Amino acid sequence: MKIVPLETTELSRGRMIKNSALEPALELFRGVETGSGQILINEIDSERGHHMFGWPLNRIHPDLDLLRKLARVTAYDVYSLRIQFRALGIEPSSVSYLHLSPEKRKSLHLYMKVFTLPLIDLVYGASDSSADDVESVIDLFRDPDTRVARANLMKLANGLGVEIEDIPRFLEDFADIYMSLSYYQEYLDDLTPKVIDMVGELGEMATNWQLR
Repeated sequence: MKIVPLETTELSRGRMIKNSALEPALELFRGVETGSGQILINEIDSERGHHMFGWPLNRIHPDLDLLRKLARVTAYDVYSLRIQFRALGIEPSSVSYLHLSPEKRKSLHLYMKVFTLPLIDLVYGASDSSADDVESVIDLFRDPDTRVARANLMKLANGLGVEIEDIPRFLEDFADIYMSLSYYQEYLDDLTPKVIDMVGELGEMATNWQLR
């Protein structure tokens, strides 16, 4: 919560989570001995919430309006947040919070190339370009250095129904969507064999007399 523009200090110290029922909640504290202290967003959006944070009852506090927007956010990975913050008009205090670590970006490299190589091939006619990450591809498209590339870029703009100068912004939005999917796909690829092993072990357990 420290990356969104809040006036209420108590809120900025918490963090937004999905609880066990996948409802948006504000976690005000967490500890081994204390557990997780949560309040649902719809509980904050009530008379109780106004009293808890000292907000006046006769008007909507700016922080409450922001929380209502945050309650509509569906996922909290950095790429999803970048897309949804833009859509909701939320300006984070620093964009550095919405970037993955270099190590994590490197681990997503193979997933990312599925997105970048076809785009480079479409515009430049060859996928051996030195641009091997999303930012490099976007920069490449901002200033294509061949006449053929410019012509292909115009075709791409016409096919997408956007102005040619809007393509870098279009690619930024699309890249964030794709990288968000890549982020989850990496975890899915990691978990799938583990789940398969677990199901097999559960089957073996079911044949054990004591465990059954």
